[in-house]
Amino acid sequence: MMIDPINLKKSDTVVVFVHGIIEGPNQFEDFIEKAKDKVDTVNLLLPGHGATGKDFAKSSLKEWKQHVFKTVEGLEENYKHIILVGHSMGTLLAIECAMHYPQSIKALFLLAIPLCIRLKYQGMINSLKVALDLVKAEDTLAVAAKKACSIERQPLLYYVTWLPRYVELFRIAYTTRQLVSQLKLPIFIFQSEQDEFVSMRSLKYFKGMKNVQIATLKESGHFYYVEEERTDILKHFQALLDKEREENKYENRTRNV
Repeated sequence: MMIDPINLKKSDTVVVFVHGIIEGPNQFEDFIEKAKDKVDTVNLLLPGHGATGKDFAKSSLKEWKQHVFKTVEGLEENYKHIILVGHSMGTLLAIECAMHYPQSIKALFLLAIPLCIRLKYQGMINSLKVALDLVKAEDTLAVAAKKACSIERQPLLYYVTWLPRYVELFRIAYTTRQLVSQLKLPIFIFQSEQDEFVSMRSLKYFKGMKNVQIATLKESGHFYYVEEERTDILKHFQALLDKEREENKYENRTRNV
């Protein structure tokens, strides 16, 4: 659900959160808690998500892109700076958006960027558990995957209708590889070595880019983050917001002199 930023405006900066494929906005709750007293936030729900499998199957990558782009266009009228936070496919949408709106996007904060996609055995098993509603409370990774999923559970054969959406995911992963070297804004990347879906080879496309800061997470997965590493991510996020707030104060003082 999108928050109306005009009625909440407390700074010149707004943070837009973009979730991944079949995911939802709830995975950013702790980020929003960190941001709430500093900047405004917009937590997107992409078209076809948060509803039925039929709705998801009928949606498309084109609609997802348009939703993110139109959100940014609307925010440009009220905010000087926009920070995009993305997870998984949301990072790819964020990168494309930054290419289209370089004057407005101030920074990218990216989690599990899937430039190279690799399905591990554990990822396949967890996905099946979620699809068949076989997740047990003690299964930490599957519980995290179930919590992240915003699509209602479907009969097993119906998941075949989702295949075009995943083909589009591979397509945008490929095209985004060609874009990253052109980005000049600050980029913060957090990549999990134990990720069940994303290969660490994704990071090779950022090699030598001085505007990119990369942190590798030793124990976290695609959806599940161990507490210590999640805390570290949030500390970096808070530091980014604090820096942005100080820069805004400086700009305002300079403008008023």
